[in-house]
Amino acid sequence: MRKFIGIMIFLIAGSTSFSQNLFNGPESVAFDSLYNRYLVSNYNDGSIVQVDTNGNQSYFITGLDHCLGNTIKGNTLYVSVIDSMLLFSSVIGIDLATAQIVSNIYIPCFEHLDGQTADTSGFLYAADTWGGIFKINPVTDEYSIFASGVLIPGLQDIIFDPENNRLLAVSFYQDAPIQGIDLSDSSVYTVVNTSLGYFDGITRDQFGNTYVATHSSFGRIYRYDPEFALGPEFISSGHEGPAGIDYNQRDNILAVPNFYGNTVDFIPIAVTSTGDIETPDRVNFSRNYPNPFNAYTVIEFNLTEPENVTLEIFDNLGRRLGVLLDSDYPAGEHRAIWSPEGLSSGIYFYRINLGRYEQTRKMILLK
Repeated sequence: MRKFIGIMIFLIAGSTSFSQNLFNGPESVAFDSLYNRYLVSNYNDGSIVQVDTNGNQSYFITGLDHCLGNTIKGNTLYVSVIDSMLLFSSVIGIDLATAQIVSNIYIPCFEHLDGQTADTSGFLYAADTWGGIFKINPVTDEYSIFASGVLIPGLQDIIFDPENNRLLAVSFYQDAPIQGIDLSDSSVYTVVNTSLGYFDGITRDQFGNTYVATHSSFGRIYRYDPEFALGPEFISSGHEGPAGIDYNQRDNILAVPNFYGNTVDFIPIAVTSTGDIETPDRVNFSRNYPNPFNAYTVIEFNLTEPENVTLEIFDNLGRRLGVLLDSDYPAGEHRAIWSPEGLSSGIYFYRINLGRYEQTRKMILLK
């Protein structure tokens, strides 16, 4: 016999839909802790959009060419830019306080530049999508080829891993591995093989966990533990071309630009380390239905053994709106019904937690 536990929750909160959407092919995002905002690179219109923690959007700078990967170092936002004819690439430095361009480093790469990162020794690194990495001194504007020839073609994004003094690199290629580049000698090696591939973004949190964005399976986010020993942990799905992601370490929010959806998802992250790779077998977490929804939506899950379950609702900025479930449940099938009041149309997230395991999914409210 099917056993269901039904819970009706009514939430009152502010609107999560805003009067304007300035995203136009959002390719990369960086959290600016100095000014408490996110900075999003638009590929299509050559602008950088700033988003405050209330979701308000405004232009940080316009009039650039195609903007791709970005990173923040000190008081400067660095962004990879390619011209409208796709003939050259440069790394442009923009002052965070004034939005004035303070440097423009032309780099004759083989294809074009994309993802960027910075180490703790004062250097920037920019990925050439053909499969190379440039090392840049932002003080002198000098650069050199740091690694090339052995990286997977379709290189999209890189991130600095200080604990291992290396870069981690991902590529938009079928079954692409996550590669490591030793900063001491620029040697390249495979960190972990994957069956995912088609990566477009990589970032890390303050606990050493690594997050990757893949276009596979309709756009997903996975997480690896610091040693890459437990295998990929599924975090969220439903993203539309997830690109250059970034982790807000202050608020534990993962920002995911959706290149094809012209949106940015702000996903709340609850745990500080990945759980046991066997944990997902303990729960079958179904998609909510209907989705999109109006009056209510149903969230179902099936437990293979008794568990303590927490099910939370968040808005599109990663702010928690309420808790649907927080109790012990027996093995079997269960469901919760979310019927919001006072909320505007928009994107929301629901997150289920079982101990150290978590999973987040997107839902759309239409009124």
